[in-house]
Amino acid sequence: MSTLNLDLNIIPCFLAVAEHGSISGASSSLHLSQPAISLQIKKLEGEIGGPLFDRHNRGLVLTPLGTKILPQARALIQVAEDIMRQSDDFYSEPSGKIKVGTYTTASSYLLPPALKGFLKKFPKTGVTYRYDPTEDLLEMIKRFEIDCAVLSEVPTNDPLLNVEPFFKDELIFVTAKANYKGTKKITPKDLEGFDYLSYPLRFDLCYRLVEQNYGKYLKKARIPVETVSFDTLKQSLLEGIGATFMPSYLIKKELENKRLTPISVGNKRLPITFSFVSKKDAPMSKATSEFRSSILSYFSSL
Repeated sequence: MSTLNLDLNIIPCFLAVAEHGSISGASSSLHLSQPAISLQIKKLEGEIGGPLFDRHNRGLVLTPLGTKILPQARALIQVAEDIMRQSDDFYSEPSGKIKVGTYTTASSYLLPPALKGFLKKFPKTGVTYRYDPTEDLLEMIKRFEIDCAVLSEVPTNDPLLNVEPFFKDELIFVTAKANYKGTKKITPKDLEGFDYLSYPLRFDLCYRLVEQNYGKYLKKARIPVETVSFDTLKQSLLEGIGATFMPSYLIKKELENKRLTPISVGNKRLPITFSFVSKKDAPMSKATSEFRSSILSYFSSL
């Protein structure tokens, strides 16, 4: 073809015949008459310049030309749908539920201030949180099962993900002040003498920092409590049970009012970075885009 004169309205007919292997099947799925389907296929073959289907005892089968253009035809429809969806998003108020992968602590302690402003500005929106191991949440983004994620210590070398850091914090070793009479700086080996409140390291990538740096010492410590809940760890600390590593943002008030006391372990620090994670080069709904902007804007102002 020397000129582009392709009618996109024909493409669904071609795809339906290819899927069902018959004019009658395509007619039923598209709610069009069989003569109308046949006419559209002939029109497309005229514009493409060759036959797209051969008759076979099993019905209609794609010719080599039809097989070659099938992926592009599907891509054309996907692009057209994306264009219409983004156009609708552009002119309409953000709405609908945003599926966000994160941790219970982030959704409880880190995100609410930013979320409050977002929901006030866009009252037709809402957020549904999904809690799973970090690796699982990242795969869900790639499969479009969730819209985005707010996670810590996300690898930045995945070509399918867009990772935008927005908040820096650190893990600190803490215990109840009223219950601790020792020094505020210890050696890593001293960890063996503490009752350690253990958090399952498989769930959260940032906790692998603890395992990598201090795992061999913590394995020798007594572990009175093991839990997947940071709130359980926090309340245990406040009751004077043991010591553990916690993100500092989670216990900011307790450190300020001196109910908990930080203990330096050697000369190492355990920094963690929270990031907004989305699928790279994929269309983002207006609601998700505004949610992202609200988070990045809120934390950049702190």
